[in-house]
Amino acid sequence: MKTVEKTQEYWDLVFGKDLAEVDPDVAELIVFEEERQARKLIMIPTEFVERRG
Repeated sequence: MKTVEKTQEYWDLVFGKDLAEVDPDVAELIVFEEERQARKLIMIPTEFVERRG
């Protein structure tokens, strides 16, 4: 039964709160990354070459 109680405590600590409360640095990085991705298009070059004939 202790394992279930510890699991519930962990769940409440990590998932029962806003991320900014649990780890404000990570929350800030996620907001920054979301904004960066919304403003910037990242092009990934490919090596694909179509052969004719």
